[in-house]
Amino acid sequence: MKSILKQIKNERKSNTFLWAELCLVFIILWFIVDMVYVTTRVYFAPMGFDIEHTYVMRLNRLTPKSVLYQPDLTIDDDLEALKEIVDRLAHRPDVEAVSISQNCIPYNDGSNGIGFTIDSTSVSSLHRWITPGFFQVFRYQNIDGSGSKSLDDALEEQTIVASVDVADQSPNFPVHGEALRGQMVQVGSNKEAPKYRIAALSEPVRYDHFTPAGHWESRYIATYLLDGSIKAMGAIRYLEVSLRVREGYTNGFADRLMEYADQLYQVGNIYILDLQSLNDIRRAHEMDNMNELRTQCCILFFLLLNIFLGVIGTFWFRTQHRRSEVALHMALGASRSAVFKRLIFEGLLLLTFAVLPTMIVTFNLGYAEVVETSRMPFDIVRFLVGTLLAYALMALMIVVGIWYPARQAMNIQPAEALHEE
Repeated sequence: MKSILKQIKNERKSNTFLWAELCLVFIILWFIVDMVYVTTRVYFAPMGFDIEHTYVMRLNRLTPKSVLYQPDLTIDDDLEALKEIVDRLAHRPDVEAVSISQNCIPYNDGSNGIGFTIDSTSVSSLHRWITPGFFQVFRYQNIDGSGSKSLDDALEEQTIVASVDVADQSPNFPVHGEALRGQMVQVGSNKEAPKYRIAALSEPVRYDHFTPAGHWESRYIATYLLDGSIKAMGAIRYLEVSLRVREGYTNGFADRLMEYADQLYQVGNIYILDLQSLNDIRRAHEMDNMNELRTQCCILFFLLLNIFLGVIGTFWFRTQHRRSEVALHMALGASRSAVFKRLIFEGLLLLTFAVLPTMIVTFNLGYAEVVETSRMPFDIVRFLVGTLLAYALMALMIVVGIWYPARQAMNIQPAEALHEE
């Protein structure tokens, strides 16, 4: 250590330029690593639901142009036809759970909003307008560990099921977290609106893979979709029927169901318009974000490649021009491994001298929110993770930049290298 530090000091003129390069490169690399870390953490965070083996069905009403149209049937008849179709679906041996909802499925481009109040303090959230079965279809989880069915069992005409973080956006709200369970809340802006009891709380859910947990688009309250509400909509086409297929029956499910849809699932004037997999809906919903992510990845890869080649090239050139020094060490009895370790340790020591003061700069940049903080707050953990990953990447570049030319230099006879010098 003493010898290396003395050598670094003696070569301080050239090392100053190298130190400045490492400082600048580390700041840029830290930004790149931080961006990738945030995106990765958000994308792979738990979603709070499961869309594997799930489908959504859209229904519609026959028009007078159809030969099967029955003009005497009303919205009440349409509602009964809807219930009959759902009941037939629920009795299929390959269907695990069925639910009716309005604008509530995951990865839906639209959503309903609603507010609820306790002691004159209101909170806004998404509104899940559903029938029991929804939580089992998408496997929302109760915070008490009792699974999805308990959430469906808790959903009644005058009860609410909500995400446990539904009130977190309002610090002044009198109740938060698990304490919300059992509270009586007034739903809607009308002062005469009825009160509902929060009967159960689910784990936090996310809107999509690019929206972090805790975002306003993720918090929700769910209420029972009553017959009167469906009639008030005036049309069945505004509803969606969600299904979960039993494992092992997914392949070909849509084709099997639609093959006999006209005979089995057309009741009155109501028929199946289409059937889509939630995986297909997810791909369509996230297509723009995925394209943007791919573009960002290409740009980041280009920047990383330039940094990689630049740092490797610097230390490659530096090591190649120290062949006589390597030969001198070996002529004085040093082993190849000892010489190699010395070169590597010197490079890492130079990197450490550059990183330590640069950490002050990167931390202040993060603290000033120059980095993205909308999806993840900047804290000490995020700072340290980005610093360690950036340090590890640069250390790898330095090792690669030293290893090959050092290996070549050590393969030359010491006398030959000294003679060339």
